[in-house]
Amino acid sequence: MHKLIGPDGKEYLSQDKGTLGGHKKLKIYGRLDCPSALRHIAQGHYIQYRVFFADEQTALAAGYRPCGICMEEHYWLWKEDTLMTHALGVRASKAGARSLCTVLLADGTQKKLEVSSIDDPSLAEYAEQGFELAHFQIQGDYCVADLLAENGQWGRVLVWDYVQDRIVHLTDAPFARCSAVAGGQVVTLYLVEAWGHPADLWYSAAPLERIDPEFEPESLPLPLSAEGLTGPNCFGISVKGKTVTFQAGDGECRVEFA
Repeated sequence: MHKLIGPDGKEYLSQDKGTLGGHKKLKIYGRLDCPSALRHIAQGHYIQYRVFFADEQTALAAGYRPCGICMEEHYWLWKEDTLMTHALGVRASKAGARSLCTVLLADGTQKKLEVSSIDDPSLAEYAEQGFELAHFQIQGDYCVADLLAENGQWGRVLVWDYVQDRIVHLTDAPFARCSAVAGGQVVTLYLVEAWGHPADLWYSAAPLERIDPEFEPESLPLPLSAEGLTGPNCFGISVKGKTVTFQAGDGECRVEFA
């Protein structure tokens, strides 16, 4: 059994290990591999105050705040007093549901992205049948979704501002694997598996504020290999300033955006 801290701040026993660690006296929580925490533990200054949490929502409910070292993004949201409206995770809905996904906010509440709020009949049809790939991720105040059907030949990239509960982006994106918001643009990575295509991996950039299911952004090839890569977790996009890094397996390349 493992000793964890509950939302009431009290200790309880659990069969599952905690996913986050914390400092009971300083009321800070962070990742288990936090370099700052591990350094203090190695020096013997932290152990007596060490506590663990099942998840981030529990740590926040217990009155702890994010570590500024290992959870920098959430730390600054906490400093700006906007963390509690931030989504800690997203869950895809099942086929036939009235919603596409559900986000869990830090304050413990949930928000659903209702299919009826999206003006796209074909998207509603595929949501009823079930997508072949539905990849959701949280990026700041946005939930970014890549939706595929018909062996990837039908696709949508959708960006939902879950804080204001409005769709800000919806474009045609066959073969899309993952997308990210980079400044005022939505950048998308595609795995094109059609026979005779001159490159397997492509990318595009489209305006963030664009809702047009018939608009397919122009795409450009990437110097990355897609050999042996199939699942959505094989691909990724990270954004730092004006630099966008595309990842495919162990390979990556960078593109600078104006």
